[in-house]
Amino acid sequence: MRSNWVNETYPTLGINYAIYFDKRGNVVFAGGYNLLEDEPMKVPPSIIAEFRYLLAKSDEDVKKGFLRINDEILIFSSRPILHSNETGPFVGTLIFARVLDEEIINAVREISGINVSISLTAKNNTETTQKFVMATYPLKDYRGEQIASIVVLKDRIARNILYQFYLPFALSAGVVGGIVILSYLVFVKKYVVKRLENVTSTLQDITLKEDFERRVSDTGDDEIAVLSRNINVLLDKISKNLKEIKSLNDDLRLINRIMRHDILNSLTAIQFYADLLEEEYKKDYVGKIKESTEKIVDLIKRIRVFELSLEKGIKMKPVDLEEIILELSKEYGVEAVVKGDLKVLADDSIKNVFDNLISNSVKHGRAKRIFVEGKREGDFAIITFYDDGIGIREDIADKIFEEGVTTGGSGLGLYIAKRILEKYGGEITLADRKQAKFLIKLKAS
Repeated sequence: MRSNWVNETYPTLGINYAIYFDKRGNVVFAGGYNLLEDEPMKVPPSIIAEFRYLLAKSDEDVKKGFLRINDEILIFSSRPILHSNETGPFVGTLIFARVLDEEIINAVREISGINVSISLTAKNNTETTQKFVMATYPLKDYRGEQIASIVVLKDRIARNILYQFYLPFALSAGVVGGIVILSYLVFVKKYVVKRLENVTSTLQDITLKEDFERRVSDTGDDEIAVLSRNINVLLDKISKNLKEIKSLNDDLRLINRIMRHDILNSLTAIQFYADLLEEEYKKDYVGKIKESTEKIVDLIKRIRVFELSLEKGIKMKPVDLEEIILELSKEYGVEAVVKGDLKVLADDSIKNVFDNLISNSVKHGRAKRIFVEGKREGDFAIITFYDDGIGIREDIADKIFEEGVTTGGSGLGLYIAKRILEKYGGEITLADRKQAKFLIKLKAS
């Protein structure tokens, strides 16, 4: 409240003081503003001390009326701060107050047409001269005690003094005072307390459920709306940071898993078969050694590509996928049929994605040919990749992009490929397991 309650709030609400006490009577916020001089002012200790007598004692303890502190008459409204659904228990007390100054007195004069003023002397009488009638009317505080006098001066007219003087004055003073107090009360209840409690309740719910995608309602142009928007900006940053932290943790966990588990297992296998080879040379053992060694090389290569993408970050540039696919197909000794628009925005890590797809087609799908087709859809390129191999097993098709799911490799290739594409703002899905058909969506260049 302190950081978002600006000086313009006071003239907007027409108040001099705003004080928020917690349930124990401690001052959470106290602000003052001189409306006549149009400048901030400190809340005198005497006002804070007197306002402590107005603290709410229950959920229904609402006070309003007049109060005299030293030589000032204040119009105040005090009410307990409840939850957004208007239920207790209350958590504190909010008090708004306005000095009964010349601005308000002039408003009464204008509305009533009567020359009225305030006297700090407690009187209740009528004096007359040949031209004027001067009467004093008791001004009582919220406890019913007289704290000052309302002084009225009016031209003397013999007839109907009662109707032309006392009745209009009583009505005007009562109506004006009632309107001022009621306006503060209605504002506090409907627009300040309720909205502040709604902000607090929403933040508590967000924290409790850790739902940092939720936002505080920020309709309107007043200070509470500004507060809500500032909170939402902070929530946006928190949400973004949490996503980045989660992504980084996933990356670190992946690298750690590769280093501690997969490479270690492959090295253990090499050592085991090497020991057997020492005893007796067998071709089958040599083949297993070569297979394990190839896995290590493949893992190290993928680790390096993924690690570089983390270190350098994403620096998007125009990339022609046709060149990459034709180059990789030659390395794997497979025929590539490429057609359509394959120009996308990516970085060097995109080669790792298609290296994995082609490697899977050749090594696990026994494919002789691969097919890659590209087309534009708005700002995106849709790439279809499939082969003429044996396809993907039904039991792993639904979880093919999960970490550790494999048909004989490390179980990391497609998982890493998916992560790389997501960093580009793209995606990959399995469209047909029998053809090992994948759909890739990337921003077109």
